Amino acid sequence: MNIYDGMMYPLEKKWLAEKREWLMRYVKGEVLEIGYGTGSNFKFMNTDAIHHITALDTSENDIVRNDLPIHFVTGSVEALPFENDFFDTVIETLVLCSVNELERSISEIARVLKPGGTFVYMDHVLPNDAGLAKAFKVVNPLWSKIANGCQLVRTPKSLFERYNLKIVEGHSVGKGIFDYGIAIKFA
Repeated sequence: MNIYDGMMYPLEKKWLAEKREWLMRYVKGEVLEIGYGTGSNFKFMNTDAIHHITALDTSENDIVRNDLPIHFVTGSVEALPFENDFFDTVIETLVLCSVNELERSISEIARVLKPGGTFVYMDHVLPNDAGLAKAFKVVNPLWSKIANGCQLVRTPKSLFERYNLKIVEGHSVGKGIFDYGIAIKFA
């Protein structure tokens, strides 16, 4: 287990696994999961609602799931190697914190998502609470070094509408540290 996974484990157990399960209820059709990592979302997916999953990550991971129609792809969210308006659902959970270009990544997600398609997201974000936000800003440089570039100070959902992604159901948990929800791509 790497440092990031080790530090995230208590949060997964307390909040995130339950939120992943809720989010995966909205996954259907032709699916793209960005940053599948260790496959944390796969166990919650409804195989009856999914035609095919394309799982993209920056490096190959040894995950075998014979019960899901998955094609693994190595690549970057900043330059998705897929056609415009192709996927019914795009999933990213705890990925936008680590991308090099946040706006480019959101733009690419919107580009490959069909109009009316569903964007399922979960990110840790800069909390609204002033004290927590200050602590996150102080810790961020060190955290970024030990957690493979992960940033604690981003607010990705504030950029969604700029790229035609409208949040239809959004929530937060853990004193506003995690945002999660469903957005739809509008034309």
